[in-house]
Amino acid sequence: MNTDNTVSLGRLFEELQSTQASIQDLRTKNRSIHQQLRSLTKNVSNFSSPALSKNENDLDRHRDANVKEDYKLEIESLLLM
Repeated sequence: MNTDNTVSLGRLFEELQSTQASIQDLRTKNRSIHQQLRSLTKNVSNFSSPALSKNENDLDRHRDANVKEDYKLEIESLLLM
């Protein structure tokens, strides 16, 4: 094996180590994002349950008495975005 091959193999080894470190960082970030998404999904689910309920009395307490708009449709459209 000549010195060019040795340098080449050393460089490949460094690249492999760098790639492994990058993969580990990405996995850590992926776990963090996954946990945030689970938490957000849980929060949206908790919010959407009363917002999408058929019980109009639940929505009445969130309506402005002076406004004639139906907030149920507005909330549903926002949740579907």
